[in-house]
Amino acid sequence: MKKSIALLAVLGFIIIIIGLSTGILKLYEKFSSTSYSYISQNSLILKNIKKTLNNALKEINNSDIQNIFTTYPPIVSKDENFILNIEISPVNDKLNINNLIENNKTNIYILNTLSNILEYYEILDPLFFEDLLLDTLDLDTLERDAYSEIILYKEFQNGTIYNYKHFKEILDYYANIKNDKNIYKIPWDKYIFFGDKKKYILDCNLIDKNLAKFIGLEFKNDIISCENLIENNLTQNLNIKPFDKNNSYLIKVDTNYFLNNQKYNLSFFYNTKTKKAIVENNFIY
Repeated sequence: MKKSIALLAVLGFIIIIIGLSTGILKLYEKFSSTSYSYISQNSLILKNIKKTLNNALKEINNSDIQNIFTTYPPIVSKDENFILNIEISPVNDKLNINNLIENNKTNIYILNTLSNILEYYEILDPLFFEDLLLDTLDLDTLERDAYSEIILYKEFQNGTIYNYKHFKEILDYYANIKNDKNIYKIPWDKYIFFGDKKKYILDCNLIDKNLAKFIGLEFKNDIISCENLIENNLTQNLNIKPFDKNNSYLIKVDTNYFLNNQKYNLSFFYNTKTKKAIVENNFIY
């Protein structure tokens, strides 16, 4: 039984590879003989990868979503003038930092997790950093603490933390005010992501073991999987469950490609339910 499941997983991987390779190389034939702009090239590649993912997800069972997360072999044209590299990684193995405030209330479960992270990495003033995040995410300009409303002291945007660049502004502000460089030692990319304010799931099959400990989750035999998860109020309040095609679930697609020795980069987030993509740094679906 296990061998047949493994074989299906391998076949699913091959389907994705073949689909991507065939579609992308057809696109290369189009814009290798025509003058296309950089934006047009990106649009064509994004459209084709989305189409391939749509088809691949039809063939993948809920339990097999992990099989698409990998760095794929380069796609190379015959004349070697076009080389495309693709990496697909999960997003819902982390907490959405924008859910720290929900319906004008602080999500105490995310806040407690954040407090545990800050304590573990010996952050000098964790309460001030938490106030910076909360004052960034709410829509008013009332300070929870002195200097915690960044928008009052520099050009800044409130309401949502859009991406890591925006988040780093908060890190830099904190480090400057508190003279605490430890804030940069935290591997934030393992613990948080910057999504819209939807209630995404936290995938119990993929969650980082350290993040699970910071949250306070327990797994039988210390093995990370949904089967071994010991359910409690945390699992319900943080929407901790396995991937399901019927729920919104984000994956990250990072690409870089070489066209006539010129390198380009394209990253986007793809929602497996809505089949929509949002290009990183542009926020356009």
